[in-house]
Amino acid sequence: MASENSNVVFAENIGSITNDIFRKIANKPQYISIFSDWTAAVGKEFAAKSLPYKVMTQGDKKILVIKSKKGYSVELQHCSVQILDNIHRFLGKSVFSFIKVIQMDIDEAF
Repeated sequence: MASENSNVVFAENIGSITNDIFRKIANKPQYISIFSDWTAAVGKEFAAKSLPYKVMTQGDKKILVIKSKKGYSVELQHCSVQILDNIHRFLGKSVFSFIKVIQMDIDEAF
């Protein structure tokens, strides 16, 4: 049976852990939501052919790197302005300077 003192220590630890989690979430950039809701961010057509991979920074520019399903990298790069427009509309602001498309063997992921 837990003593009253151990319950207080437990409550203090939970409060500390919860504060750490909220601080980490608050520090995450808003654009992280595109990774969890890619289809809503880019639309069904583009989501069927790609996945977000990572965000890179070059100076003050943010670059979104997306993985392309085999055979679609040229098409996706050609449509990158439209994809960016969709993403920025989803986020409610412009975040990325451009998109870089890389072809990876991701057929199993779709």
